[in-house]
Amino acid sequence: MADRVAVMHDGRVQQIGSADALYERPANPFVASFLGRMNFFAGHVDNGQFITANGEKITVNAAARNANTLGIRPERLRLAAAPEHSEVSIPVRLADRIYLGATVELRLTSERGQSLVALVPNTAHAGAGAWSPGDTLHACFRTEDCLLFSA
Repeated sequence: MADRVAVMHDGRVQQIGSADALYERPANPFVASFLGRMNFFAGHVDNGQFITANGEKITVNAAARNANTLGIRPERLRLAAAPEHSEVSIPVRLADRIYLGATVELRLTSERGQSLVALVPNTAHAGAGAWSPGDTLHACFRTEDCLLFSA
């Protein structure tokens, strides 16, 4: 295994770096989705918030003023019964629950129609076993886990 990886698309190098650097800090949406799953939101940055095409507001780093896509990895979403005010919290409805052994994939739909996927560990304290399709939850994540792209 190499210690540096190059991701190419249509004959052009998109990004070169270590595997963890490419996964954690992808240069663009193509690299982000090539190296794993990603929830994407289309929208724009306005006054320190990413406003999605559906009108959801997510606090972000205001330095990325020209971003038009926000990404969040499924494993960075945490689900809770109530909003958590120290983090970003989006009300969602559980559409489907897929048992994968070590993890459980939860397919979610926000109140405004955004589809999301969360991957949660299959542990007793994760609570995934107690949730059923139709349940209303909150998808919570940290602002620093958001990836902003200008595509």
